[in-house]
Amino acid sequence: MKSIESRVLSGISRVRRGVERACDTVISDIKAAKKNTGACAIGVVAFDRGFQALFAHRISYKLNKNGYTAAADTVSHIAKYCTGIELSPSARIEQGVYIDAGSSLRVAENAFIARGSVIRVKANAVSGEACEECEIDTAKRIDELEARVAELEKKRKRVK
Repeated sequence: MKSIESRVLSGISRVRRGVERACDTVISDIKAAKKNTGACAIGVVAFDRGFQALFAHRISYKLNKNGYTAAADTVSHIAKYCTGIELSPSARIEQGVYIDAGSSLRVAENAFIARGSVIRVKANAVSGEACEECEIDTAKRIDELEARVAELEKKRKRVK
């Protein structure tokens, strides 16, 4: 049986690793936003709604993953109200993603956004509707993007 000291040290080590991973993720998100906007780091953190939505999503994702779904939904709704970007707490978004969205972007609960992706929405866009004014990398409709994401998820599952 482990002693109390070894359990405490093990817990501290786990927390430290978790904090390091969280800091790496946030730094990666700031770098992606700086690369795509040219703003300084403080400007990104203070004024970039895409970064703020991602930061709130990282918190709500961890809460949701650990079983605190009500808290995760609350954080998600507050972020949606403040930024206009709705990222479901159960959506998987990797590091280095940049969101450049005017408003009304919604990422569904089964979505996976790969590392280094850039999402640009120039106008309000709803999944499944024709979208002439919106631009998502190569001006594809959002439902086509969702189909591509689903296809990539299937490939990723086969690789594992």
